[in-house]
Amino acid sequence: MNKELDALWRMLLPATTPANPPSTPNPLALYETTAPFLTYRHSFTQISSQDGNVHVQKKETVFENGRMTSEQMEGTLDPAVYDDMMRQAQTRFFSQMADVMNLFYLPFGGMKPPR
Repeated sequence: MNKELDALWRMLLPATTPANPPSTPNPLALYETTAPFLTYRHSFTQISSQDGNVHVQKKETVFENGRMTSEQMEGTLDPAVYDDMMRQAQTRFFSQMADVMNLFYLPFGGMKPPR
């Protein structure tokens, strides 16, 4: 009986195996054609005012496509520009704080905070 099964197996085996078996793909070829999986960006801006002089320092570092690039800039600003920038930042901060504080009064019927 084993001889019959072996003969049947030898007859079926060529029919089930392809004539040209597919070549195994290179597993790294997929990653070579796609976008990189790691990108890093760091930005730093420092603005300081001392004795009426406004000093700005900015640094940006980027790692992209396997390359690290870095830019750095320094300069001075007109004091009026600095004052306007600070006024806008404070206005934005206080308006956001007012919105957050109004959230605490909503559960009680939307009362306005006492002034």
